[in-house]
Amino acid sequence: MEEEQQSRTLQRRKIRRRRRRKRIAVFFITVATLLFLVVGGGLTWAWSQISGLTNDTFKPLPREISDLRPDQESVNIQDDHVSVLFLGVDSREGAVSGRSDAMILATFNRDDSSVKMLSIPRDSYVEIPDRGSERISHAHAYGEHDLAVETVENFLDVPVDYYATINFQAFIEIVDTFGGITVDSDISFSEQDSEHNPDAIFIDEGEQELNGEEALAYVRHRNTDGDLARGNRQTEVIASLINEATSISNISNYDDAFKSLENNMNHNIEGFQELIAFHSYASSLDSMERFQLEGTFERIDGSEVIVIDDTSLANARLKLRNHLELDDPEQP
Repeated sequence: MEEEQQSRTLQRRKIRRRRRRKRIAVFFITVATLLFLVVGGGLTWAWSQISGLTNDTFKPLPREISDLRPDQESVNIQDDHVSVLFLGVDSREGAVSGRSDAMILATFNRDDSSVKMLSIPRDSYVEIPDRGSERISHAHAYGEHDLAVETVENFLDVPVDYYATINFQAFIEIVDTFGGITVDSDISFSEQDSEHNPDAIFIDEGEQELNGEEALAYVRHRNTDGDLARGNRQTEVIASLINEATSISNISNYDDAFKSLENNMNHNIEGFQELIAFHSYASSLDSMERFQLEGTFERIDGSEVIVIDDTSLANARLKLRNHLELDDPEQP
């Protein structure tokens, strides 16, 4: 009887450990795949897979801590509220460079394990350090993640503690790995494919299943309804892919998802222990607050850009700074 009780206790402990591993890995790929990619985990081999991936794709920022944290010497994921900038770039397999077609800043509050996610339109007209005023998507093309992080910080007045950049090849492969995603499109439209063939992909209006190529077209399209509507589609895809990736039926596909990331992403999350510290947020991913900057289209120097509304910018700045529990710099 005693041996049977001990066996049950050990079994319960194993189940709890497996659940914890799944939460950690699910959150990591939300970070690792930037805006849309949660590949999860739940098997013992996931520990070594994630650890190896973090080492192979690690590229630090040229600083220890953001200048917007003047009262801190360091940021610790285990103890601090932190932010992560997710960047999606249009580059070929094996390269993580070029303009950022997707840019999302997420903040994580340690006290209540909540997540907020701000979508920044790629055509936002902002000041890029040493380059002047241009579309914010150009920052990554000029200086990769270093300049993209600096530009976002200057624009939002919110510290960027971590970043994760992924190219669209990995996005396509991971969507296909999990058997596609479900979306509900407000409009029908055609869009180029990943090889830039015009009108190669057609999206119907209404609910439908999309494969990797179709999902990429869905999150990139803006010709019909603009950059702001595209931001809504990107956050919709995040939620849908989280749902697919955490499905028990997709456990056998995690290994392929990790392989898709190996040569197609960069990040500055140093070491496996930092990733473990993120596990408490995994249960909040399906209820995270998603919002985006609003603005108006204007033609400046021959290019159509989005001039972000001052009120929208101020509200987003305040919401993210409050979530990080930072003092308002405009207050005494």
